Amino acid sequence: MAAQGPGVSLRPALLSLVEVVSVNRAGQQLGLNLRHYQVTAVGGQGVTLGQIATNVGTVIGPLYQAVMGGGASYQGCLARIVGIGPASPPAWDTVGTGPGIGPGDLLGKQLAGLISWYTAFSGRGNHGRTYVPFPSEGNNDPGGVPSAAYVSGITNIANAWFSVRNVGAIDTSTLTPVLFHRAQGSSTPLLGLAVRSLWATQRRRGDFGRVNPVVSGPIMLNYSGERAQNPAQ
Repeated sequence: MAAQGPGVSLRPALLSLVEVVSVNRAGQQLGLNLRHYQVTAVGGQGVTLGQIATNVGTVIGPLYQAVMGGGASYQGCLARIVGIGPASPPAWDTVGTGPGIGPGDLLGKQLAGLISWYTAFSGRGNHGRTYVPFPSEGNNDPGGVPSAAYVSGITNIANAWFSVRNVGAIDTSTLTPVLFHRAQGSSTPLLGLAVRSLWATQRRRGDFGRVNPVVSGPIMLNYSGERAQNPAQ
């Protein structure tokens, strides 16, 4: 399906920051993974937010499905321009949507795989984390740790997010992964990552967390509700 949304034709300028979101769902809970890029090169007019959502979603959709249980689904990819002040209207694409194909039923919805992100600087504000949502029982080894196959799967996700993305053909943009500092509207280049071989938790996704009811219509409606409830995710 082609990209859509009120920001579908917006073209991020050179040095703009773009937020890209993987939208995943299991029942009444959403699992959002947010990553950020800086536009470090532009050819011609540069690409649109719609093209970015399509480009990233085409890659990450199958990767998320591979590590989630069948009770969860990948629902699409959303992109918007961020910085100081309000973000731009978003664009999204549902390319690659579908149920998880991980073996077995879901583990507790609060359990997650964990990816850590690093910059050249120390301190809590200079590294980030991504909690990969909704693993299945078959991803859990008898010792209560992620299986080797699961760790390999979320490594594929980490590498996909970490890759510099060259989007477009005639009009082009290069997107370089960064750590976004929301309060300042600034960013720091990412230099490395680590995929953890232990389970992490995101309690807000658990059955005792605030529910995110399914809203009919574009994925943006579900995304907006979750962000309003959990702005730090």
